[in-house]
Amino acid sequence: MAARREQTKNKLDQVEKVIGQLRREHGRLTLRATAERAGVSATFLYENHDARTLVQQAAANSKRQRDQAATEARKRIEASWRERALNAEAELTRTQKEVFSHPPDRRRRVKHPLSAYKHMHMHMHAGGALSPYRSLQMS
Repeated sequence: MAARREQTKNKLDQVEKVIGQLRREHGRLTLRATAERAGVSATFLYENHDARTLVQQAAANSKRQRDQAATEARKRIEASWRERALNAEAELTRTQKEVFSHPPDRRRRVKHPLSAYKHMHMHMHAGGALSPYRSLQMS
């Protein structure tokens, strides 16, 4: 009987050691994974109340920590996107104020930054004034 208790104690010690390793490695704490790494049977973990309690508590703590880490990561990402949206909104407001600070007759001259390029590109392909062939046609 004493030998059996000693064997059970050694198995429990091994289970605790494996739980500590899995925590450090951020591994999945399950009954089967713990049994495999500890070199004990899954039946031992299911049937031995102390072993089952150790693994279940460790698994619950691990899940809680993973959930908390995921929640914190999600909050950081949301804060980043919220800040980007606020910055974009502030820039839009600033640009609108700048545009509307010009008299109405000058507002027409405020164009999209690429509009000059588009205009030039259209003339080049349509044989417009910027086309090298246009100068030959005009002479």
